[in-house]
Amino acid sequence: GQTHFWQRFPKYSSKFTLARLGVLPQTSGETALSSPFRLLSLSSIDRVKHLELLIEALGNWQGTPIEWHHVGNGRDDAYEHAIKELAERVLKGNERVQYFFHGFVNPTKVIPILSELRPHALIDCSFFEGIPVSMMEAASLGIPLLGGRVGGVPELLVHEENGFLFEPGNKSALLEALSKMTQMSEQAYQSMRKASLSLHMKRFNALHNYY
Repeated sequence: GQTHFWQRFPKYSSKFTLARLGVLPQTSGETALSSPFRLLSLSSIDRVKHLELLIEALGNWQGTPIEWHHVGNGRDDAYEHAIKELAERVLKGNERVQYFFHGFVNPTKVIPILSELRPHALIDCSFFEGIPVSMMEAASLGIPLLGGRVGGVPELLVHEENGFLFEPGNKSALLEALSKMTQMSEQAYQSMRKASLSLHMKRFNALHNYY
């Protein structure tokens, strides 16, 4: 980190500055907690994103009806096809879950897509992460977060404040986190939306971080 660098190379301390990553603040409208619960995953379709975990968890879902929207594509390879086949096999029998693969979206169009879909939460099931841009973008619109306790995710997601953390790779923990969010009162959910936006403005507002 920064401290290690300055300790090792003190003569360069005046030549560099550290800035967090960030995204620009957005105008967010109201989103009430409703049924179906709109769950968004925003990533490429590759192994590290561990979409299998989410699909298998949703296959066991018995709570509030859910719409799962995945934005992003893979490399049109065997893994991407396997993920879509898994979703078809596991989820088609669960009447409480609908799913939609939206495919590739140009990065400049992500915020408009988020504004259009108005997801109740964004989920990240990755095994490994840095600081997920998808979570920054979601938080900039006041969207609560669900994510594995990996990498820089806890910098974006404060457990029980702007979302819920779960142990990576743990299907039961993911289901528990999702259940907690879908069962929140409207007041608690709106507080979580405000907390997500507030955390973005404090830590990941690009206007403050490096403009």
